[in-house]
Amino acid sequence: MKIKTTIYLIISLGITTSSAIAQKPNKKGKANPHKHHRNNNVDPGEKSAAAEERMLDHKDDHGLFPQAGKDIRPKGINEYNQHTYKRITALLKAGKITEGQGTVFKNQQTIITKELTAAKQDGTITADELKSLRSQLDKLNDNITTVAGTGEEGSERTPLLNRQQHRLEESIQSGEKSGRLSTLEASSLRRKLAKLNSLEDKLKTDKEITQKEREKLFEEANELRREFKKALFD
Repeated sequence: MKIKTTIYLIISLGITTSSAIAQKPNKKGKANPHKHHRNNNVDPGEKSAAAEERMLDHKDDHGLFPQAGKDIRPKGINEYNQHTYKRITALLKAGKITEGQGTVFKNQQTIITKELTAAKQDGTITADELKSLRSQLDKLNDNITTVAGTGEEGSERTPLLNRQQHRLEESIQSGEKSGRLSTLEASSLRRKLAKLNSLEDKLKTDKEITQKEREKLFEEANELRREFKKALFD
């Protein structure tokens, strides 16, 4: 019983893989009966998706994503707007909403941000402006809540790729804001990132990403990251 409990604990912490567990002897010293009954017809892409999910499950369950993805509506308009953006990206990274949904929500949040910036230009935000901005954020968060949890599933999921894409998106924005990237360089990188996102959407039309397709997406993402670093340090 003690050995069995220990094995369960190791599994829950993600310290070992299912293949390693399969080779452990059971209480009577016999080989695991499931070892010789694996489904060899499982698509490698599905195995990769499952592996990615296992790597991220512990972090998602115990890290910042559940909190960032919650429908929290701060009283301050700046805090509310910032949390809305963080909520969208958190749900995207966790695979709780699709790339397409995330793009729509990000575009809407960008429009709200521009209106907020314009409203603050004279140093104050009127009561009517504040009411309008909060109403837009409320509607956006209502829409996010409606679809949250209906994102990608199974072999369609690409959580590691998603995180890499969103980190790159934020890095481009930060690089342009700091002046380390020119407007031209940032625009070029964004176009290539959009092209990568389009390729991902195209490959997911059949609700599945094969191993070969998954490798192609990572190859494209890594090349784009190299281009970003080269532009950043030129």
